[in-house]
Amino acid sequence: MSILSNIHQKMLSKRKFGISCHFVSNWAFDMHVVKPEQSVVLREFIKIEPPTVSQSCSEHDLQIPGLPSWVNKTNHFGRQDNSMDSNFYDFPRLVTHIDDTATASLTQFYAQTISPESVLLDLCTSWVSHLPYSTKYSKVVGVGMNSKEMELNKSLTEYHVLDLNTTPSLSFLPDGVCDHVLCCVSVDYLIQPYKVFTEINRILKPGGTFIISFSNRCFFTKAIFAWLMTNDPYHLYIVSTYFHLTSGWSKVTVRDLSNYTSNQLTDPLYLVEGTKEANPL
Repeated sequence: MSILSNIHQKMLSKRKFGISCHFVSNWAFDMHVVKPEQSVVLREFIKIEPPTVSQSCSEHDLQIPGLPSWVNKTNHFGRQDNSMDSNFYDFPRLVTHIDDTATASLTQFYAQTISPESVLLDLCTSWVSHLPYSTKYSKVVGVGMNSKEMELNKSLTEYHVLDLNTTPSLSFLPDGVCDHVLCCVSVDYLIQPYKVFTEINRILKPGGTFIISFSNRCFFTKAIFAWLMTNDPYHLYIVSTYFHLTSGWSKVTVRDLSNYTSNQLTDPLYLVEGTKEANPL
């Protein structure tokens, strides 16, 4: 029996410019999964039923619908360490949270995807943004928790210290100002993601993208319980559900950028990229 027969969703497969994409129905947007034949994680993600709830995050601020039953026994957005994040991140950590191989894959994706004329917001940033140093962008705004880390970030043209878990607002940015928003290995720490995703949609230009990357590493005391209690396919589902329950997204593209050809064990790298709806004609 084929993979298509085993899943409970209608899927269409299309090959464009040599890239295999699967289009999964029943999401609130066009869901594209790139090259699932090369990734067990992507194939397992495709098998997960999309949320059955409508686009309304107000009733689900404390839950993520559609997770396995054992996860529902706890507060999805609870954490082992509920102390102030500003205290946790007060000391600069000048380290990278993914290895060199995963970093190179992410930088290459940015180089191929983001044009130099772009205005960027690097959300939850630190001392590196993993953007290609050879490219000078129109503007790169950083939002993070530690000013000393962001002072050292050569990619940023300006930065703001902001705890999104206490203030999930980007009120210092006007509507429709950013071409792309980046969030690297930090989405698992958000305890008010629906409000953050709504804000990101507001500040993006029509057709702009929210590029979320993550691996299997984290500060486990600060990651939400739903993340800690699920695997990589469900991590893709969790992030996709954040898009599903916040309106204004026309397409979400899921990728596995892990290096499966290396002779050494390397960090996996997954991307979920949401595209803001274009203005109606």
